[in-house]
Amino acid sequence: MVADPKSYYHPEKALAVKEASTQYYTAMDKLVSQVEKEVIIYLEEGYSEQEISEIMNINIKSVYNAVYRFKKKKSSIDDLT
Repeated sequence: MVADPKSYYHPEKALAVKEASTQYYTAMDKLVSQVEKEVIIYLEEGYSEQEISEIMNINIKSVYNAVYRFKKKKSSIDDLT
């Protein structure tokens, strides 16, 4: 049985993916505010917007705005990559 040469591990491709990933997360870290990060983390953990506003002691509108700003920033970075 002969292995398909296209299925071999390509270190240069793996390195390129790793570098792109590092650049992406560095850009996100620079652009996204601490409040936006916290709101997104709570959302990923399954909390509702109302619960997040109570936990963080901020207005629910601030939670919605943080989500909107995060998505907008993420989209702008996605467009660059």
